[in-house]
Amino acid sequence: PPACARKVYPVFLSVNTDYKELIIASTQLLHNKEGSIYIECIVRSGTFDCRAIQMAIGGMIRDRFKIDSKNFDLKLSINVIGNVSTLSLLKPGQEKVSVHSLS
Repeated sequence: PPACARKVYPVFLSVNTDYKELIIASTQLLHNKEGSIYIECIVRSGTFDCRAIQMAIGGMIRDRFKIDSKNFDLKLSINVIGNVSTLSLLKPGQEKVSVHSLS
C-alpha cells in the first residue's frame, strides 16, 4: 500500500462514461443544492472530451448555480477511468487529506 495519499475522493455515483449518462447523473446529484459551483473533469484513463461535458453540465444548471472556478461552494468532480466515470461532490479543500476532511 502507498505510504501517503495526496487526494481522496468520496464517490457519490459511478456511471458508464457516456455524455448523456454523465449529464443525467450530475443533474440528479445536484438536485436540491444551491450556490456557486466548479465543474472539474479529469481523464485518468482512456479518451474523453472533458471540456464538452463541463460545458454541457454547466449549460443544464446555469439557472440554479453560479459557475465559478475560484470561489465556489461545491465542486462537482468527474473522474473518467476508461468506460467508468465517478462523480464526487466536494466542498472547497475537501479532497486534501486530513483528519478534518475525512470526517
